[in-house]
Amino acid sequence: MEQVPPEIRDAMVRADMELVASGTAQRALKAGDRAPDFNLTDARDGYVRLKDPVAAGPVVLSFYQGGWRPYCNLELRALQHVLPDKKGDETWVLPIPATYVIDKDGTIALAFVDVDYRNRLEPAEILTALRSLSKEQRGKHHANASR
Repeated sequence: MEQVPPEIRDAMVRADMELVASGTAQRALKAGDRAPDFNLTDARDGYVRLKDPVAAGPVVLSFYQGGWRPYCNLELRALQHVLPDKKGDETWVLPIPATYVIDKDGTIALAFVDVDYRNRLEPAEILTALRSLSKEQRGKHHANASR
């Protein structure tokens, strides 16, 4: 931030303060809430409906605001490094960085929302949540299989 001109730095601080005052982070979904089903445009201009990948297993949903945002790019690279490679328009806007891990039943297992765009969820925390969900699923499957 030392290299950022003072007027830009001041504008960034003002924008952060406006986001805090708006209460957006307090209204964001939390762990234990149910994720609403929605359609998002994917990287190939197709649509992905949340319920489809959730049915196959836990989903990591990270709001990537764009390639012009260095913190978004750093987060995306970190996620690509640690997560395995897996191969509509009911619009709502979350103008702040957010990452969710959503279980197969649509329940949010992990939520990270912060108005300060420099703060991001550590990929290791995402992996921990995914592993925990995987263990729970194996436990449920084992319990159902022994009946």
